[in-house]
Amino acid sequence: MIQVYCKNNNLSKEFPVGSSLLNIYHGFNLDFPYQVVSAKVNNRSEGSTSGFIIIKI
Repeated sequence: MIQVYCKNNNLSKEFPVGSSLLNIYHGFNLDFPYQVVSAKVNNRSEGSTSGFIIIKI
């Protein structure tokens, strides 16, 4: 399991290794009027043209 902190709602949750950005988005119950296309991973912005990334340790 990995711990993910979301700045949008100031919550931390644990997700399985290999979780996609889309799964994490749904796990935090976020509702944005636009599509999420990137995330900051290990202090680096990681983009994705397909709308998700795989988080690995």
